[in-house]
Amino acid sequence: MKNVCQIVIRFILIAGFTAQVSAQEKSPPESSRPLVLTEAIPLLGVQGRFDHFGFDRKNQLFVAALGNNSVEVIDIGARTRVHSITGIPNPQGVVYAPETRKLFAASSEGQLYIYDAATLELVKAIDFHGDVDNSVMTPPISASTSVSATTKRAPLDRLTPHEC
Repeated sequence: MKNVCQIVIRFILIAGFTAQVSAQEKSPPESSRPLVLTEAIPLLGVQGRFDHFGFDRKNQLFVAALGNNSVEVIDIGARTRVHSITGIPNPQGVVYAPETRKLFAASSEGQLYIYDAATLELVKAIDFHGDVDNSVMTPPISASTSVSATTKRAPLDRLTPHEC
């Protein structure tokens, strides 16, 4: 009887181990996973969370560092932060307009900040007197492109890139 119990226990352990190994073999291959962390770019001194991202279609990623009151500019090729645009209260929407080479940073405090994308210097700040978190650039980017600032209730204003 003791031998029969040992054989049954061994059989159960082997069957259970085989099932676990088989389940692991059936996990999806690395290439089919939607997001795989391949690298991290350190942003020393940046605190809080990130909101929206913008991209200049060349080599720069613009990151709205909401808790840091800044927009971080990252050189994708060099994998480093190259600039920090400070003084934007709670930046949320970030959009790059290649037609005008302008960077738009929307603040939850009602301001839309417009920067020259080449120099990253402030060109203009427009007060929309409301949350411009939902600022969007309507595709495709062309002469008729506009930036819309909306509150949770209704559109506030439209601004074409040529007005910047």
